[in-house]
Amino acid sequence: MCPIILHSQFPSNRKSSGLRLTNQIKSIQYNVMYPNKSSLLILAAAATIFAACSHDEAANDGLNAPTPVQFAAGNIAAVQTRTVVDGGVTKWQSSDRIGVYMLTSGGALTTPTDVLGTNVQYRPDTDNSATSDFSPVSTVIYYPATGNVDFIAYYPYQSPVTDHKIPVDVSDQSDPAAIDLLWAKADNTGTGYNKNTGTVSLPFTHALVKLTMDVEKGTGVTDLTGMTVAIKGMNTAAELDLTDGSVVSPTAQVDIIPLCTQTPTAAANGKYEAILLPAATSGTTVVFTLGGQDYTWDVNATFSADLQSGKKYSVTVTVREAALTVTVVNNGATWTAGSTETAVAYDPLHDDPGVVIAGLRWATRNVDAPG
Repeated sequence: MCPIILHSQFPSNRKSSGLRLTNQIKSIQYNVMYPNKSSLLILAAAATIFAACSHDEAANDGLNAPTPVQFAAGNIAAVQTRTVVDGGVTKWQSSDRIGVYMLTSGGALTTPTDVLGTNVQYRPDTDNSATSDFSPVSTVIYYPATGNVDFIAYYPYQSPVTDHKIPVDVSDQSDPAAIDLLWAKADNTGTGYNKNTGTVSLPFTHALVKLTMDVEKGTGVTDLTGMTVAIKGMNTAAELDLTDGSVVSPTAQVDIIPLCTQTPTAAANGKYEAILLPAATSGTTVVFTLGGQDYTWDVNATFSADLQSGKKYSVTVTVREAALTVTVVNNGATWTAGSTETAVAYDPLHDDPGVVIAGLRWATRNVDAPG
């Protein structure tokens, strides 16, 4: 940078100084109007100096300018519950918003000095696309001048965020995109990112669980019109811990009414889906009510292991005359399409082995008893 020095003196004899100033002004005016060789050389030298200063300042500004972080996100484990689904692939929408944190490389959200950017809102650049770059809604995240950094991101954006936790409530299943929490940590396999790294890819995964149920007619049932479904025995409220993406502090055990994505009729199956908290299945049931009769599925009898974050569980439920048959289509795989893995739950009407007494087999429950 070229300094410009301004120098000024106040003369003691104002009258004589005034005459000298007037004469100097006239001389400058004359030289400008009728320049001689010396004055032209002076002006040329001054122009060269100022041009050099301008060039140096522009170069320095380019070297010292902060580098904005460029973010991108790809397919989210074949998300099928967020916004628009096309051929089994969920696509980012321009209205989506994510929150981003920047940390020193290897740092933690719980250490204030490690946090260099807090819950900065970004949006997709591309609408209705499975992959997209992201741009800041207002505030821009810049790389530090030196050192490497990591990033934590989540969807959907919320503000304010207290104690690095996002509230979760799955009691209302009417808008899956609003409760399908996503979480990502980008640390470049432990080495971090810097201003020379390039685009940061955010590897989003699901924080919650997805359950889908395809309900069909079985023996003795000709019409599914009017069927209702309720999931019982599960908590509906918790918190997403942004430090590691875990779901903590589950509470509020109330019935969950899954989203009906295809209305059951005499001609069509019923299709239902729900986003649930990761949890043990002990004590969890799903009650299908048809024509005033309840058909109960004991979830633990089918999925004895805990329901895990980022996993999809799918079943085909066959409603028979007095019982259910449950066929597992996907048992805890990543949220992608699955294939049939195992079959039939206990059906007391048809599968009761009974007991043998004096050479005769007797049912262990009263089936179709007269009177």
